Amino acid sequence: MVAKHLAAERTRANAKAGIFNQQRSNEPAEDVELTGVAGELACCKACNCWPDLTTEPRAGGFDLRTKDGKTMDVKTSPYLNADLLVTPNKADKGTDRYALVTGAVPNFNVIGYADAKEVFVKDNLADKGYGLSHTLSQEQLHPFND
Repeated sequence: MVAKHLAAERTRANAKAGIFNQQRSNEPAEDVELTGVAGELACCKACNCWPDLTTEPRAGGFDLRTKDGKTMDVKTSPYLNADLLVTPNKADKGTDRYALVTGAVPNFNVIGYADAKEVFVKDNLADKGYGLSHTLSQEQLHPFND
């Protein structure tokens, strides 16, 4: 219910501010937002940190701050074998880590994370059918229990 409420309010606030979800998906914006918010909540549970419960308009940036003060952008995919995909325009935005969560509401797998310096490497650039992204496989990610 929390994810549904936050997703609806964020979608409404973003639309009112003229910010439209540019996710690489053919799904309706509300569904993409719900999956993203629910993935963020799952990641917060794994990190034992407090979720961002605000609904102000947002475009990019990080999704949460870990207990050690690092900022993290959570990428959520419905595909269980998904890679972590981060678009090149996210470089130099001040985000410390990027996390991958897979699944769909209400069942998620919090796969792991990579530091920005590990993500934004030229050799990581690939086009998985959605445009050029920095791509890391699940095996390249650090588990959250480290």
